[in-house]
Amino acid sequence: MTTLPFLQVLLGSETAMHEDINDYHVPFYRAVWRSIGNGHWPFWSHSVFAGQNLVGGGQPAVFYPLNAIFGVFGPVTAFRWWLFVHLWIAAAGAFTWSWWRWRSVAGATLSGFAYALNGFMILHLVHMPFVAGVAWLPWTFLGLELLLEGWSAGRLVLFSGALGMIAMTGHPQMLWMTLVALLLLALVDLVRSGRGLAPWLRIGSGVAIGLCLAAPQLIPQFLFSRTSVRPDLSLKNDFTYSDSPRHLLTLLVPHVMGGGAGVPGMSAPWKGGKNYHELANYLGISVAFVAVFGVVRRIRERRVVGLLVIIAFAVLTALAGHTIMGTIVYHVVPFAKDFRAWARYLLLANLAVASLAGLGVRELLSAREVPLDRLAIGASVAAALILLVPVVTTFNGQLPTGGAGFTAVVIPVLFMYGAFGAIAMISWRPTWGLAALLLVCAVDLGTFALSSPWRAEGAPAPSLDAFYGSGPPVFGWPADAPGGTDRWVTGTLDFRNISVVKDMQGINGYDPLVQADFAKLTGLVSAGRLGNDVFYAPGWLSDVLRVTTLVADRAIIPTDPAWHDDGPVVGAVAGPVVGAVAGPVVGAVVGAVVGTQYERWTRTPRVADAYLVGNVRFTDFGSIDGILRSPATDLTTTVYVENGRVGGARQLFVDRHSPDAAGTVSGSMSSAGVGRYTIDATHPAVLVLSYAWLDGWSATVDGKAAPVTRADGVVLGITVPAGHHTVELAFFPPGLTLGLILSALAVTAMLIALVWQRRRTRFGHVLL
Repeated sequence: MTTLPFLQVLLGSETAMHEDINDYHVPFYRAVWRSIGNGHWPFWSHSVFAGQNLVGGGQPAVFYPLNAIFGVFGPVTAFRWWLFVHLWIAAAGAFTWSWWRWRSVAGATLSGFAYALNGFMILHLVHMPFVAGVAWLPWTFLGLELLLEGWSAGRLVLFSGALGMIAMTGHPQMLWMTLVALLLLALVDLVRSGRGLAPWLRIGSGVAIGLCLAAPQLIPQFLFSRTSVRPDLSLKNDFTYSDSPRHLLTLLVPHVMGGGAGVPGMSAPWKGGKNYHELANYLGISVAFVAVFGVVRRIRERRVVGLLVIIAFAVLTALAGHTIMGTIVYHVVPFAKDFRAWARYLLLANLAVASLAGLGVRELLSAREVPLDRLAIGASVAAALILLVPVVTTFNGQLPTGGAGFTAVVIPVLFMYGAFGAIAMISWRPTWGLAALLLVCAVDLGTFALSSPWRAEGAPAPSLDAFYGSGPPVFGWPADAPGGTDRWVTGTLDFRNISVVKDMQGINGYDPLVQADFAKLTGLVSAGRLGNDVFYAPGWLSDVLRVTTLVADRAIIPTDPAWHDDGPVVGAVAGPVVGAVAGPVVGAVVGAVVGTQYERWTRTPRVADAYLVGNVRFTDFGSIDGILRSPATDLTTTVYVENGRVGGARQLFVDRHSPDAAGTVSGSMSSAGVGRYTIDATHPAVLVLSYAWLDGWSATVDGKAAPVTRADGVVLGITVPAGHHTVELAFFPPGLTLGLILSALAVTAMLIALVWQRRRTRFGHVLL
């Protein structure tokens, strides 16, 4: 049931790869495993932001083991099997958890595919960390149930392992949602059962071990986020992409505001606001119908109450500023203010409803008499309300009209009545009725899956092969200028992460954790575009970061005369066409030519990627922007070091300011963040390297530790004495050492628990 809607992907005729899949996730997953395949640690990349901390960035998911498939297969094949493995993990987890709770194989079957094909999963296929997190979520709930019941090493490993997997996917919002939901479920269960302190200790130890397992990801990411552009979000930014009450209609009527694609009669543009996949969701109206029956029958059971509490929390939090709940969560719940797009919390409702549907099936099969009259009345009332929606309101023009508007409300009603008819058949012929009910629910969710964006926007495999291939990008390789490193920068979103795909060196990137100081000086925003003209206006930033190539919209004309027009970029597609075909990056690279949208500019930087400077000036970070922008500055002879970052430099240079040439440098930096340089300094100097400064750089001069300071506000500087020396650099993410220690302790604890339990089982009479 889970596989059938994606049969064309399984057979290879479609890819489902669109937008962020190609714009961020697959490129970075491949980069991580390309580095590992080359025998390097995948902790740093030269491809974006003039050097980026991959572990700190989080979403490259350096430690997530299932991403290893991207080191074995090509991107299209790897994504195909990555997707199906996670769909199957999700289905198996929901099935197993439902069976454990309700002891109904038939009910668990419905829970399994209802969860794997839920609206959040299908609409967020574009966000691979969420897909992975969704897959492991029901396994954490199963582990919680087992630990609440009693302790065993296997239960601990299941719970902590699944939680650790979610944490290692690199998107902390998914982990946060999981922890909050687990807490709510445990609270309801333990408060109502009154089982004392022992279950809390079991759950607490399981959470601690799970977080420690993922500590190599969590600690560096936390530290990195504190220095990024978004350590905390304002209330307004937090509530971006939260739901309005009208968006909740999509939980039962998925295309009531459009959004369907690829299915005749169900295709209409989304009119419900910006970003369809963030605001819409779908429970499956037939699945919800069955779940309601189970809830009504077992409303007093603590397990049912716990799921209802989770649904209420998910809905109220998804509405954010539309209820007091959102404000309370923002101010009270730890880390809530770190995340935006609160409509995502409806995922918890997807899981809870899928589980309750399993209960509903069990109750249908075990009931002596199914109240068909009450079910008929309930279905009719719900149908009337759904059909009246386009009659009583248009939501300010947000409802589709014509055939698309008609099918949007009629098809869900038909699925609901189909579920009712199958339930009626259960009372007559249980086997046939059950088969009919599962079929109706499968067609309901399968139709939604088939009419979702992945199918209409997924790029064709030949295009992706060209995009991920070894050939040059559409605008060509960065211009080769004397002096070493050649970087490029773009003024458009269409090419922001192609550096990762082609293993080039670039300035742009697409990361919500772009470092705040780097973003301030370069004008970059987390979406990956330039926010100002600093790279193509007169000044020194392009020299310091060794930018030789600019690819920009034709409306941009560099005011720095050092830039030379190399002509139009042929093959780029206008924005609307890009979005309709395959997402911005793929469409720009492989789409049909519809005109010339971009221009290529080149220049020769005035400094090399590694050079010595003898004249040091101390200043503050606030002054650096003006220094870099001023044409009068001369960074070939002077380096600016910030007060507070000078280390031993002030003592070294307090009495010496030499504008003369400071010596020669040879050497290079590897793509994994390991550099080796040989210098001959005529007098004490600063070795300036054109790689972005980050916490985590270390250096040695002739084998002795030397401080790495931030030079010229944005790049690396190492003080060196006069004479011939060897300078070596390496990047290691801050917090990773502690994370690795905690992870090793967590693995050790689980192994000890497994060995102890095995010995206790085998020699229990001795231990007793």
